[in-house]
Amino acid sequence: MLGSCTADDSVFGVAEQDSPLPRLAGETVDGDHLDAGSYADGSVLVVNVWADWCAPCRREQPQLVRL
Repeated sequence: MLGSCTADDSVFGVAEQDSPLPRLAGETVDGDHLDAGSYADGSVLVVNVWADWCAPCRREQPQLVRL
């Protein structure tokens, strides 16, 4: 798990997770249904939690859309 929201865009925290993450399922911003469990086959799932007032979050958004 990575977290970053600093003025200089550096990563300020990396945490190891010893237990499974909570179940994540619901409607996406595009109106599709997402169940993170469907990525258990080794596929990559990026979950980005951001705020519209956060300048680093706004700067990274175009890169995440391209990804």
